[in-house]
Amino acid sequence: AADAVTTTTTTSTPDISILWDAPLKGISEIFVVDSSLSGAIILGGIGVYSPMLAAHALLGSSVGAVTGTALILSDMTTTSTSLNDIALGLWGFNSALTSMAVGVFYVPTAASTFLLSAGGAAATAVLYGAMQSVFSTIVGAADSSVPCLTLPFCITMTGCYLMNGSMRGLRLATNPHSPELNKKEEEDSNK
Repeated sequence: AADAVTTTTTTSTPDISILWDAPLKGISEIFVVDSSLSGAIILGGIGVYSPMLAAHALLGSSVGAVTGTALILSDMTTTSTSLNDIALGLWGFNSALTSMAVGVFYVPTAASTFLLSAGGAAATAVLYGAMQSVFSTIVGAADSSVPCLTLPFCITMTGCYLMNGSMRGLRLATNPHSPELNKKEEEDSNK
């Protein structure tokens, strides 16, 4: 008689609780530091200069982490990345840079600036996922621990910069500073 073979398949639910401090680590990774405490300190320093710019940084890093999580959990990314890469802040730092750059270069006069900031951060994260796959293949790494540096930020922010005037209320600052100073200069020039 033939022996019966039983195959057991186990599925595990990823532990997304490791993503709690991913936005702060994303901010710290801008300076190649893996620490949520350092991210909080950096965010505080940015906030002293400009509370709105700090909000852009946190928004961008958070959107990058959420976008990366969604791509990984839905298996839409072809990288061999894991949730650990998100927890380390690798999906957040480029997105934080994009969001902050939108805050610096655009006058915060309408919801369109916020939408560009959040949308640019999400696009940066998607581009990061795609480029990370390519960089891992080129370098020959077995995992996705080789970062693609700030290239996703540079490409996405170039696109964001070129969107000047394409949406209602979306205007480049004449003398880019913080969002608060950009808004004040805009109001002063309209007097």
